[in-house]
Amino acid sequence: MYPLYVTMQATTNKIIGTIVHSKWIFKMLYVKLTFTVRSDEPIAEMIKPAQRIQIEARNKLHPMMTLIITFLLISYSFCNFFSLYASIYITTLTQPRKEILTMHKKIIISTFLASTLLFPASLSTIQAAPSSTVSTTYQFFYDSPSDGSITGDTLTKKGTTFVDIRALGIQSGLEFAWSDGGTRASLNGFMKKMAVRIGSKTAMLDGKSVTLSAAPFKVQGKQKDDVAVYVPIRFAVQVMNGDQIATDLVHHQIKTQHIDSFSVVTDVYKGSTYTLKKDGGDLYVAHGKQTPVKLVSLGINFDAVDMEFESTAGRLLILTINDTYGEPHIHNQQVKLIFQKGKLIRKVYTDFTTINDSDISTYQGKIVLSDGKVLRMIEDGTGNIVDQLDLVKLGGGSNEKYAVEGLYDDAIIMRTASKGRLLLIDRNTNQSVTLYKELLDASWQKQIGEDVDIDSFGSGDYLQLDKRVNHTFYFTFRAGSNQEKHFTYTLKS
Repeated sequence: MYPLYVTMQATTNKIIGTIVHSKWIFKMLYVKLTFTVRSDEPIAEMIKPAQRIQIEARNKLHPMMTLIITFLLISYSFCNFFSLYASIYITTLTQPRKEILTMHKKIIISTFLASTLLFPASLSTIQAAPSSTVSTTYQFFYDSPSDGSITGDTLTKKGTTFVDIRALGIQSGLEFAWSDGGTRASLNGFMKKMAVRIGSKTAMLDGKSVTLSAAPFKVQGKQKDDVAVYVPIRFAVQVMNGDQIATDLVHHQIKTQHIDSFSVVTDVYKGSTYTLKKDGGDLYVAHGKQTPVKLVSLGINFDAVDMEFESTAGRLLILTINDTYGEPHIHNQQVKLIFQKGKLIRKVYTDFTTINDSDISTYQGKIVLSDGKVLRMIEDGTGNIVDQLDLVKLGGGSNEKYAVEGLYDDAIIMRTASKGRLLLIDRNTNQSVTLYKELLDASWQKQIGEDVDIDSFGSGDYLQLDKRVNHTFYFTFRAGSNQEKHFTYTLKS
């Protein structure tokens, strides 16, 4: 009935069959091909090698080789089309016009649909539309591994993958706002500004115009204020300062690394604005309306943080950064920085379970810096180290850290970091006294002595230094709202 069909089918199937069934080619390319036929019509049989081809490409597939194979398969599809068209033309001598036109329609539709199936999955870039039956998500990893990642769902529209930039920005510490009657959406934060207009491919990023691959759109949520703003995912990664995008075909997930967190704490001191990025601890200063300048990168992540400033008589600036972290925020870390004419000259870091407000910062006109093991005395004006004390040796040589709460020529009052026990060190004799054992009764000594770790919300032994008069030290014991007693201890030397 179709004079050229058998000959053409045999020829074309032989050519494409050689390509498709050469398993060693796709083994080398890490490509797996499977195809099935769901029709018995001659036109379906003719496009058998192309119909329902599903390609699962692994990450090792080389892009150039993928393009070559795809080109061969697509070329075959179009060759089929022109060959079949010739077949129709020749069979016009023997076939009725109506049957020819019907066959012509089947050929065009079937060949076109078959050719669209020839694109490998590995070629579907981040803007290729996923199957409507497959849920695709994104996962953006922060630059600091300890900060984890942000995950969410994607939407695909006309071949472009979109993500909700509003949710992404807010989770990263940026502030979101609507303007121009709800047509312009913006994200603002420290050294980051972004604005998009719904329906427009032109966006603004950090003061520069950017052309998007597709126009943003918004989706109304269940609540009135719950409006998602979808932008192309590549632009979202650019906003977050992320790296290149990778596609996880197995888990239907789009990933990128090293996005920034824009969560910061800001304070103003003498007309200068100091900004600390919680992720990584980069410290910036901006004098007046000038552009922020990075002072130091501490390499530390912060949580509930505040900054304290102190100017010395020698025109040095002492910046103390206190941070409470963990759950339920009972751990403390502290960074002390000394600046001279805007330049960092001294830095010290401590990490205790508790840091008492009475931890000293100066002694006889000198600045005190302590990392819990060594206490250094810094000359005001120059920043030079003029003296230092080995706290570990004074405390008995154990692998312990100490917070110094009182420093005198003849004595040191310091607290152990692990258990919060207050010690008095006689600097003349180097003798150490555990004060709760000297001042409290037997029942309290037993209770405090049995504690394995420091009381999370107290001072360990509940003793606080109040003052010193001559050789006598005054302490207050507070254990709860109804437990307050006063004690004294006099140096024996």
